[in-house]
Amino acid sequence: MDEKAIQLWSQIKHGNHERLSLFSDLFITTVLMVKCVFSMPL
Repeated sequence: MDEKAIQLWSQIKHGNHERLSLFSDLFITTVLMVKCVFSMPL
């Protein structure tokens, strides 16, 4: 992983609201890939 991948992996703020942030598509894809490769539960 490089610095750009880590930045893309960061949370994205949604609007001006103080609610929970959404995770980036890259983060979700990475987590699902790790889950499949290592047969790990989420």
